[in-house]
Amino acid sequence: MPKKSQPILNERGVIPVLVLIAVVGVLLFLAVSVFGNFKGGLFASLYNRTHLTFASGPIQTPRPISGNFMDDQFTRADSTTSMALDNPSVPADLRNIWTYDHATFGIQNDQSYVVTGCPAPGYALVNGASEGSTSVTLVVNPQDARIPFRYQDSNNMYWVEHNGAGYVIDRFLNGVKTQLASNLTFKPANGDRVAVTYQGSLISVTVNGQSIMSANDSAINGTRSGIGTWCNSSVRFDDFSLRPISTGPFVSANWDLKTGWNYFVDPFVSTDPTQPITAQKTLNAFLIWAENASPKNTFAEIAKWDGSTWQTAVIDRTNNRIAGDFPLLPGYGYYFNTNQAVSLPMSGHLPTSDPVIPLRNGWNLVGVPTVSSGKTAADLFNSLAAQGFNPVEVAYWNGQSWQTYLGNNLGTKFALSFSQPYAVFVQTTTVKNWTADVNTSWPTASIKSFKRPSLPAITPKVAN
Repeated sequence: MPKKSQPILNERGVIPVLVLIAVVGVLLFLAVSVFGNFKGGLFASLYNRTHLTFASGPIQTPRPISGNFMDDQFTRADSTTSMALDNPSVPADLRNIWTYDHATFGIQNDQSYVVTGCPAPGYALVNGASEGSTSVTLVVNPQDARIPFRYQDSNNMYWVEHNGAGYVIDRFLNGVKTQLASNLTFKPANGDRVAVTYQGSLISVTVNGQSIMSANDSAINGTRSGIGTWCNSSVRFDDFSLRPISTGPFVSANWDLKTGWNYFVDPFVSTDPTQPITAQKTLNAFLIWAENASPKNTFAEIAKWDGSTWQTAVIDRTNNRIAGDFPLLPGYGYYFNTNQAVSLPMSGHLPTSDPVIPLRNGWNLVGVPTVSSGKTAADLFNSLAAQGFNPVEVAYWNGQSWQTYLGNNLGTKFALSFSQPYAVFVQTTTVKNWTADVNTSWPTASIKSFKRPSLPAITPKVAN
């Protein structure tokens, strides 16, 4: 005898009446079709798009970034049956990249919406990973707009939701909902750009670039992510983005900064692809941490040399001056200036692959964020030689004096660290890219005749 079908668990504790809810959904859809035109006015800036051209005219496909990660701006023909592209010129895997759970999603005015999402909730999903960042613009953002992530099945997932009072992070484990975090003071609004980042046990949410809440939980490790609602067809989604997080181990160390100029590297990568590490963010975090110093640190500056000019970023609290900014990249060397000495604790994720760094003839300042334990200056020297840079010297400033290595066991084989900068003198006629791999057992570089260069100055020629 056939088994009776089992109702799917519902986190609100009810099984909706299908016919009644379907009628309400259709009525809501018709109302939005008549009144929901968001192309002009305040929303006009949301529609500046880059189109790809196919045989039937200009449309835009969901664009895979790497593996299962992608962007989708929903720029395609209106549809009440799916979010797929009805265009034979587009590869099939892009036409049907979205799958659905208890809902039919469509396209209207280059935005996604739920046509029928009852019995609630309804989701549109793409394959992703258990660690990543999902973001979407809620062009029309009423109660019940959701961003599901780490979706495993209908009864196991997390989501960020506008619940009517504010934003919340919920866990739905084996059909039981648990609220992990909430921010009821930040009021949701139309046009909010909501991003959720999930890595390990940390779940963090930003809205319009502002961090609003976080939680710690790792009970569910599903790999799908997407958009959803609780049976509300007035929600409009736009500019969906899914990004991987691929980082190395989480480590800690200290930046020992002297008064004045210091050599400096930031070995870490951001765990939020939408929020890169920059000089201004680093300076601000440094000064906030150093507020308890005596006397207080009131001035900090980071400088870099691009081969022809200096770039600087400054925070000067005495004179209320903030100026300049640029990304801080692992493997690149910088100069750090502060008005008070401080030992600053730091921690973060290292990159998973060796950074590629452009080197110019003469002295260059570099880092080795992927270095393994036990590697020395000889490994750095041999790596440069094996990649055709004809190195003369590698040097390390320990805060008081230089330690140097000249190849073929001449000089000091000082230990390498992911958190320290190193000066390397290379001989090259053009700017060339060096892969900062010091872990491979490169051949020992032989000594060549050379005129030993003067060691680099600790003070860059920049104005404060």
